[in-house]
Amino acid sequence: MKKDSRKKTAVEVLIDTAIACGIATCLNYTILPHYIDTIESGEPLGMLSISFWYVGASLIRKYLTRRWFVNKNVTKSLQNLTKFISDQIKSIYGIYR
Repeated sequence: MKKDSRKKTAVEVLIDTAIACGIATCLNYTILPHYIDTIESGEPLGMLSISFWYVGASLIRKYLTRRWFVNKNVTKSLQNLTKFISDQIKSIYGIYR
């Protein structure tokens, strides 16, 4: 099995983190309003059920993100994109030298 490059791993982590922030914000607006009384009372089982929502969403998100990055087409597309960006930066740097 071929190891992932550091660049690919970094891109995957950044994209996964951005997706996680979006999902967490959506969960804050959709799940937490149903638990107002639980949050105010600090009931341990209610707080645990809130945690289960976030953990479940995290597991699903991470599985789907990982499967997406393992796909050969996505990997090749990301390689092409990073090469294009790198070439653009090099050409800009060469112009302003």
